[in-house]
Amino acid sequence: MQYPQNKISIVILTYNRSTLLKDLLLSLQKLRYEPLEIIVIDNYSEDNTEEMIGSAFPNIGYIRTNKNIGVSARNLGLKRATGDIVVTLDDDIIGLDDIGWVLHNSHLIIGRSGANISQEIVQLKKSAILIPLPQSQQNEQLKNAVWVKQHLPQTIIIDQKQLSPSLLLKNIQEQSTGNHTSQNRSIKAVENLQIITLIHQLV
Repeated sequence: MQYPQNKISIVILTYNRSTLLKDLLLSLQKLRYEPLEIIVIDNYSEDNTEEMIGSAFPNIGYIRTNKNIGVSARNLGLKRATGDIVVTLDDDIIGLDDIGWVLHNSHLIIGRSGANISQEIVQLKKSAILIPLPQSQQNEQLKNAVWVKQHLPQTIIIDQKQLSPSLLLKNIQEQSTGNHTSQNRSIKAVENLQIITLIHQLV
C-alpha cells in the first residue's frame, strides 16, 4: 500500500498510564515513515509519565497540563502539530511498523476527498467527514466523496461554502456519538491540517 509522503503528526493524550504509553511510543518509533512528528499531551498524570518521557523519549513533543482538563486537552496537541495530516490516538494502542496501522486504528477521518484517501476510507470501512476541495479538476473531489458515501452511507459530506467551526464540531460529535458508546475512550481521528485551523477557533 502506497502513501503520499506528507508530514504526519501523531498526537497522544495520556493520563496515568506511563507503561502503556511507553509501549506505544516504542511501537511508533518502528514506523517506516518520514517525516513524522509525535506529540504527547500529559493530562496532569500523577505517575512517572513526565520522567519516563524525559529519559526515554527526549526528542518527542511533550506538553503537560497544569490540571486534568479531560479530552479537551487533545486540542493542545492539535495546535502544536505541524503536519499535513494530524492523527490522534489513545495511549494504549500497540500496532505494526506500518503507517497503514495508524490509519487502521483511526476512528474518524476528517479531510479532503482526494482519490487516495477516499480509497483508504472505503477499504478500511472508516467513518468519515469529507470536505471536497471546490476547485478540484472536473469536480473530482466531490465525485470521490459521493463514491465514498455510496459505499459507506454513514459518511458525512460538507460543502466548504457551508463550513464553519460549529458545523464541523456538530458533525464530529454526531459521528463519534454514533460510533463510540464508551466515555472512557477518546476519539481517534485523522484530520487534514487545513481543517484543523477551524477547530482551533473553538478553543
